[in-house]
Amino acid sequence: MQRAQAKSAPRPNQNLRRLLAIGAAVGVTAGIAAVFFLPRSAPPPQTSVATPLPPAVGAAELPSAPSGPEDIARSARLARVPAIMYHDIVRRKDVWFDTTVEEFRAQLEAIRAAGATPITIDQFHEHLKNGAPLPVKPILLTFDDGYLGHLENAYPLLKEFNYPAVFFVHTAYVGALTGKPHMNWEQIKQIDSEGLVSIQSHTITHPADLRTLDDAALERELVESKRILEEKLGHPVHYLAYPVGNQDERVRQGAIDAGYRLSFTMDLGYTGQSGSLLALQRFIDSRLPLALAGVGAVADTRVNMEAPVTLHEQTHRRVRLVWLSGGNYTTRHSEGNRYPVGDFIERERAVGGINGGFFAFAGLRATNSDMVGPYLSQNEGRFMPGAPEFDKSLRGRPVVLISATGLRFVPYSPETFDTEAEARAYLSDLSDLFVAGVWLVNNGQALTTEQIEQFRLSNHSEFRRRTFMGIDKAGLPMVGATLTNVNATQLARALEEAGLREAVLLDSGFSTSLVHQGKVLVTGHTAPSIPSRIIPHAVLVHPPL
Repeated sequence: MQRAQAKSAPRPNQNLRRLLAIGAAVGVTAGIAAVFFLPRSAPPPQTSVATPLPPAVGAAELPSAPSGPEDIARSARLARVPAIMYHDIVRRKDVWFDTTVEEFRAQLEAIRAAGATPITIDQFHEHLKNGAPLPVKPILLTFDDGYLGHLENAYPLLKEFNYPAVFFVHTAYVGALTGKPHMNWEQIKQIDSEGLVSIQSHTITHPADLRTLDDAALERELVESKRILEEKLGHPVHYLAYPVGNQDERVRQGAIDAGYRLSFTMDLGYTGQSGSLLALQRFIDSRLPLALAGVGAVADTRVNMEAPVTLHEQTHRRVRLVWLSGGNYTTRHSEGNRYPVGDFIERERAVGGINGGFFAFAGLRATNSDMVGPYLSQNEGRFMPGAPEFDKSLRGRPVVLISATGLRFVPYSPETFDTEAEARAYLSDLSDLFVAGVWLVNNGQALTTEQIEQFRLSNHSEFRRRTFMGIDKAGLPMVGATLTNVNATQLARALEEAGLREAVLLDSGFSTSLVHQGKVLVTGHTAPSIPSRIIPHAVLVHPPL
């Protein structure tokens, strides 16, 4: 789908372009998804991650299978299936995106240690298109450009580990030496005949940007490459990787017309959060640790939004934590001005609250209220799309989706959070939405420093008061903050020990402000007499409905 589509409402302030540097400072990439629902009568079921997901609360009207050639099955949208993108596998690096044999072996060992299961491209297609079950922690390995290093260096290790993969080949360079040697037809056919690796299309001549080609040239690149491969290999070719990842609506339609079922870009993220079956995201192999942090179908974890609001204060791993559990949640955004969290709470007659999502201009005395990424606040009642200049830095950052019956965390992708209708595909009775920082805890496990670093949040290692939102293992939603100055890794470990099942980072530092029943429990300053920074956005806690 195109970013030129009509939005639900115009952006109220267009000065974000001058704030790009600030956005980069808080931006992160790559992501993890978590799904939570309200229990009515049954405890959380012990569902297998290999089974399709049940319908979301309030989402029964959503179709379980797509109807159009670009549509991704709803159950696949709620899963975390990464496709990993490799280029050449070499003994010694020539360019930064080469992967050495030693690095590749270590990555395959990391996949095995994580309990992940590489799958075939056909399994992957059936999952995305029809919601077919997958093995536990599925992952797809893809290789672009048909290099000889794929045969000599990657293929032996794939056979050793018995891991299926996909080699995308551009047909004009088969057997050629264009800076680097490429596999010839005999080698390609031998690999294809052995069945472990699938050979698929990467166009004919690897144009830098398919969007710039005229219709005849585009058709030739897509149709002829497929025809040549099918003629040489003797079987249908259904899958495509766009050179340099470049595509648009016309290119996708050309791929559909040529007979491709799936196509891959170089945009970063889990495949289920892609905008189209013909524009699937991938993780470059250097981001494998982050992809593995969340790999697997989302469990049917439930949240009890009918429990009373309860205050907690505990110390875990030498980190003093204060949090509110139970109740239900809304958000409030104030256009043009900023206020203390307590003012937001008073206006909405909530019992508590905390500073919420990141805002674009962080100046202490500023009145700018623009948010980083899309948001929907119940008090305004209209969806505000994110600014395109932040798309790259925010990819994969957790989007918090809230309703009266459920809470979801889904990785941000501009293709799937461009309109309110797209957001409602993840939670149909959605009332509030905003973009948070990074995942801290996923499936009960704290993210490591290496994984947190891959979000590229510039201040993750700084010691400061930090705020969070999540769900504990008893099924209660929660918001909280630290009375200890900590970095993101320390907070993640403390929350794991405290029994959180999922947690994400909210805006922190001087913005930190946790308030309950008129009392400021945590501020962003070491002296409680100093008020926290005024903010444009807050998460509010209400008594159960």
